[in-house]
Amino acid sequence: MTKDLFSPMGDRLDELDRAILAVLCDDASISNEELARRVGLTPSPCRDRVRRLEASGVIRGYIPIVDEQMCAPWRTYFVGVTLLPEGHRQRAALDDAIRAAPEILEATDAFGRDDLYMKVALKAPAEWAGLAARLDPGNILIGKVRLNPVVRTIKHRTAHPGIG
Repeated sequence: MTKDLFSPMGDRLDELDRAILAVLCDDASISNEELARRVGLTPSPCRDRVRRLEASGVIRGYIPIVDEQMCAPWRTYFVGVTLLPEGHRQRAALDDAIRAAPEILEATDAFGRDDLYMKVALKAPAEWAGLAARLDPGNILIGKVRLNPVVRTIKHRTAHPGIG
């Protein structure tokens, strides 16, 4: 038996909702008719379920996955950041700066060696200094930084194993 899942609005997701999510995570460009066929519904109830999943916040959007190789000379880096004490105190301002920086593709809080991990796109490692200055203009928030270039992406998957 699988564990119950709930939307951000508190609605329980049933097996059909989970099946819809699993298919959309593999191919969000699928037609409603094909999605309905794959999950065993007719198109109208399938479209209604997708709309409910969108309205309840389970599906927050549809994003194309672009081959990073075609974005040369841009490179992708994983950046581990240790915050200074003031960085923890001014976290809301730092989070706002992170959200505003188009070079930052993803950012995640963490426990362990680093406080924050970011996936960043830069043309050269030296561009980190300019980005860091925009994130921390007073040089009081960000302490240690580890900039790790991505050599290749082995796997990219948006479906969480808890869905199905």
